Amino acid sequence: MHEISPLKLKVLSELGGIVGRALRLERALYEVLSVLGSHLSMKHGTISLLNRERTAVVSCVSHNHSMRDQSKGMCRLPDSEIVKTALKGQPFVVMEGNAAPVTLDGAVARRLVRQKVAMLGVPVMEHGREAGLVAVDRLFESPVSIDADMEFLSMIAAFVGQLVCLNNAVAERMDELKRENVALRYRVSGETRKGYVVARSASMSEVECQMEQVAASDEPVLIVGEAGVGKAMLAALIHDISERSRHPFVRVDCQAVWQSQGNAAWGKSPLAGGDAFAVHFAERVEASHGGTLCVEHMEFLPPAVQALLLRVLQGQELERAGCNLVRRVDVRVIALSDSDIVQDVRMGRVSPELYGMLAGSQIHVPPLRERKEDLSALLNHLIAKVDREYGRHLSFGADALEVLQRYDWPGNVSEVEMVVERLASMTDGERIGAASLMSLLGGEGAGTGRKGGATGAASLKDMERKEVLSALRRTGWVQYRAAEELGLTPRQMGYRIRKFGLENMVASERARVR
Repeated sequence: MHEISPLKLKVLSELGGIVGRALRLERALYEVLSVLGSHLSMKHGTISLLNRERTAVVSCVSHNHSMRDQSKGMCRLPDSEIVKTALKGQPFVVMEGNAAPVTLDGAVARRLVRQKVAMLGVPVMEHGREAGLVAVDRLFESPVSIDADMEFLSMIAAFVGQLVCLNNAVAERMDELKRENVALRYRVSGETRKGYVVARSASMSEVECQMEQVAASDEPVLIVGEAGVGKAMLAALIHDISERSRHPFVRVDCQAVWQSQGNAAWGKSPLAGGDAFAVHFAERVEASHGGTLCVEHMEFLPPAVQALLLRVLQGQELERAGCNLVRRVDVRVIALSDSDIVQDVRMGRVSPELYGMLAGSQIHVPPLRERKEDLSALLNHLIAKVDREYGRHLSFGADALEVLQRYDWPGNVSEVEMVVERLASMTDGERIGAASLMSLLGGEGAGTGRKGGATGAASLKDMERKEVLSALRRTGWVQYRAAEELGLTPRQMGYRIRKFGLENMVASERARVR
C-alpha cells in the first residue's frame, strides 16, 4: 500500500466533510473539485454522471467555470464521448491535439509524456456499475509520476461513487415514503368518504394502482376515456392524495372556453393582448401555481395554447400573449380527453410534442359497459349519498336491477348518477321497480343505449332546472304552488331546489316580491 502524503491526507480530510451535504449532489460534486483545485495542482476538472439507463449525461459539474456555465453543461468532453468512455469502465487519457480518449493500459502508460497529457480520467462506479467519470488535467506537478495521479484520482472517483450511492439510496427511500404516504392518504380519503374510486372490477383496480403511482410524483398525466367515466373526479383525487394537496386544484374546460369564443374563429378575439383563449388559459395556469392544473377536453386546445402548455411542461415557464415577460411557475398538469388522442395527433389537432410530454403517464378509464360488476357498488354508493344528503331511502327491486344490468350506460357513471337523482326527485316510494326506469332509460331499458348519453344527461338536467325556475317565477317564488303546478309534492320540490343550488335565489326573490 502506497504511503499517503500529508497533502493527500489533507484533501481526504476535507472531502470527508462533504459527505453531510451529499443530498445536494451537484453542489457536493462542485465542492469536491474545489478542494482538488485548492490543494493540488489541478486547474481544470469535471465530474459527469450518467442516468440510470446509462444512455445519457444527467449531471456535469466543472472546476474553473461559473455555476451558470455548469448549468449549460460546459464539460471537457461531448456527452456522447462521456457515455462511451464511462461504459468501458477503464482509466483513460486525452492527449494534446487529440480529442478522443484513449484507454490507459500498460503499453500506453509506458509511452506517456506528462507534458503532452491534456486530461486524465477514471470511471465512477455505483454498486459495480459505471455511473460516470471524473476527469482532471492533473493532480500533482512533476516529478510525481502520472501513476500517482491516477492512483489518487481513483480514490477520488471511489469517494464520488459513495456520494452517488448515498444520494440514490436516500432518493429511493424518499420515493418509497411518498408512495406509502399516497396509499395512506387514499385509504383515509376512502374511509372519510372525501373521495375514492367506487369499483370492484380488475380493470378499475389497475386504474387505482396507476393513480397511486402517478400521485407520488410530479410528472404530467394524461387520463383518457369516454365522456362520463369520471376522469375529472380521478384527476381531483390524484391531486388530493399528492404532495400538492394543500395548494390549488384548478380546472379549465377547453371545450367550454372554445365554444364560448366561437369555434369558427378557433378562439380568436380582438382583445388587447391577443388570443382570448390564451389569455384565459394563462390566467388558469397562474392560479394553479404550486398545485395542479386539470386541462379538460385537451383536444379542443388551439395550436397557440398547445404551444403555451408545452412550454409550461418543458420548463415550467409561462409567457402571456403579447408580453415578453416570462414567469416561472410550479404546476403539475393533468390532461383529460374524451376522444381518440392518437388519432387527433395523426390528424394534426394535437401537437405530437405535447402528446409526447403527456403520454409517459397515461391512464385509461374503461367505460361502464365493460365493467358491469362495478354497477352494484356504484348504485349502493349513490343511494347512500341521496340518503345522507336528502333523506331519501331508495332501493331497487329484482326486476329493476335486471334492467339496470342489461342497459349499456352510454353516459357511463354520470348517467347512473343522473338516473338515481331523478328517481329521488320523481318518486315518492322507496322501492324502485322496472316501470320507473323505462322512461329514464329510453323506454327500452334492456341492452341498449342512447347516443351522446353524457351530453343527454347534462341537457336533461339543464331542462329540469329551467322547468323548476319557470314554475317558481310564475307562482311568485312560492314553493308549494310551484310544486302543484309541476305535479310534485312539496318534499320533491324542496329536493329539486337543493339539488340545483337554488335556495339563496328563492329566498332573495321571495323577499323582493314581498
